[in-house]
Amino acid sequence: MDGTYFSIKEELEMTRMELQDRLLKYYAEGLDYLPHLVTPQEQYVIQSVKADLQDVERALLKLEYGIFGIDEQTGDRLPIDKLRILPTARTENDLLFF
Repeated sequence: MDGTYFSIKEELEMTRMELQDRLLKYYAEGLDYLPHLVTPQEQYVIQSVKADLQDVERALLKLEYGIFGIDEQTGDRLPIDKLRILPTARTENDLLFF
């Protein structure tokens, strides 16, 4: 991995830790095992955090295998300036708003 992606990797690793901490709070409270105690809003938050964590893990794996920043649909390189904003982007369409 070259220096271009080093700061992105650090940011992704920090984000992963933050998301894992958020999930641990729910699990520590036993909400995962007692779904009847979880409000719909909490269920939404838990699912969103899990989805975000999955995206971060995918981006970190791509960095590890040298395929980070490659559009999954076209095979083209994604713009690095936009990947710095949204490093979990998988396609150019994910970056349309930036």
